[in-house]
Amino acid sequence: MMRILSLMVGGLGLVGVLGGCTSAAYTSSGDALSDLMNPKLNYRVRAAAVGPSRDAAKSNPSLTAATDSALERIAWNPLEHETLRSAAIRELLEAGGATAAAAKERARVALARERSIEVIGVICDEASARGWTEFVPSMIRSLSRGIKGVEEKDRAERVALRKLAPGKDAAQTAFEVFVNNPAAPSGASATWNAEQRADAWDVLDREDPDGTRRRAWVYGLQPRPDDAVLSALGASVRELRMLPRTSKELEWLLAIRKDAGVDAWWGEVSSAVAKIADDERLELRHAESLRWATAKHPEWVASTRAGLLATLKARLEGREHFARTADSSDRRPKDRLEQVEARLGWADLVQILVIDELLSDVTLFNALVQQAGLDRKDSTTEYGGVLEAGGSGPRAVLYMPRGSERPGDNRFVASPEMIAASRFGLAHYHFHVQEWRNQDYAGPSEQDLDYSHRYGRACVVLTGIREGSLGADYYDPNGVVVDLGTRPLRSR
Repeated sequence: MMRILSLMVGGLGLVGVLGGCTSAAYTSSGDALSDLMNPKLNYRVRAAAVGPSRDAAKSNPSLTAATDSALERIAWNPLEHETLRSAAIRELLEAGGATAAAAKERARVALARERSIEVIGVICDEASARGWTEFVPSMIRSLSRGIKGVEEKDRAERVALRKLAPGKDAAQTAFEVFVNNPAAPSGASATWNAEQRADAWDVLDREDPDGTRRRAWVYGLQPRPDDAVLSALGASVRELRMLPRTSKELEWLLAIRKDAGVDAWWGEVSSAVAKIADDERLELRHAESLRWATAKHPEWVASTRAGLLATLKARLEGREHFARTADSSDRRPKDRLEQVEARLGWADLVQILVIDELLSDVTLFNALVQQAGLDRKDSTTEYGGVLEAGGSGPRAVLYMPRGSERPGDNRFVASPEMIAASRFGLAHYHFHVQEWRNQDYAGPSEQDLDYSHRYGRACVVLTGIREGSLGADYYDPNGVVVDLGTRPLRSR
């Protein structure tokens, strides 16, 4: 029996005759189920045996059950060839009855993290053809992950979403999934709904990178006191004018809201924000620097952008600077203030001034030099921590990486403890001290910039220039880098 396999891959309809995928049409050995399960046969031959194996079992309930079980093992096994898996998935979804119902739920779960382009295409094709709108959240989850070799506009998920959610773009659909947070499919993990929201928010980060649409949508939401996530977002946008852009930054906001000391901190930030012009774009990473500057340097908060820029230029004048040369020039971000000043907003400049002020504290900076010395002796990872500007005075709190978070001497991995403890932190920092004279690596790597964007944090990388001297580079989620110059170990 000849069967047609229609695949949606990257938004293109690919139709192939399974019996014609090999050099010769499928010829049964007399036991199609055995052929299907024979790992020694070519995957195309096995895929061609999918339909005949189930056809042969139709009059035998026990053989039908055995065949369906075999198809399920193939369908959801990532080690099987994607063409064979695709044929098995389609056969199960077309089987009818309890078999199809179970396959449908399994497909909803699998799609969220499926890596095969072909399998994604088959599931999206089947769901859109049948009008299965309950697959929309899984499609959004799948869309949150980039796929190499496929243009975003051609993704099978987008093709299916246009059919299942007509008249809406991916951002609108993702926001609806985020807000409504539909019930998880049967068989999904206990964390499905939290992950569903995180993935939807990451799709929105891609579709609405500056947050303009999300801000408007959040403003338009009715209060939902029973929903901690929506309540936190509403409070952040309305009271602080700050919108988390990524799912990790959203986690940060939720951690702040759960902290026992949030009320006092939130009130101070809110009071500081109330004095700032309405058209100034603020982000969550600005909150602590605005709070601290309002108390310690009110002249900065009262200054214009031009005034802040002049203050920062004066502070940086005369310092020794080193540009990162380890990367090719076309990938290397500019890092001198005069090269990037047009990309810095008023709140960015306040933040940089606060960070520079903390780094100018002798006790704090000498602690950083000591930490760099520890990192220099450890070739299993890069060390890092959190810059804090709390009431007890500025601190550089080092968080030692776990044993499982030591990928080598050229990579920093923030521990869960560090992330959890940095709710009210000013910035994250780490070191580049594979050797003390490490000028070629002065400044953030591409991975470092990705980290800043993913977590929504202001960051500082401290590079060994000579023993006891560290160069400091600020960088932010927008990919802006500012060389803050070199500082030596100092006595009080």
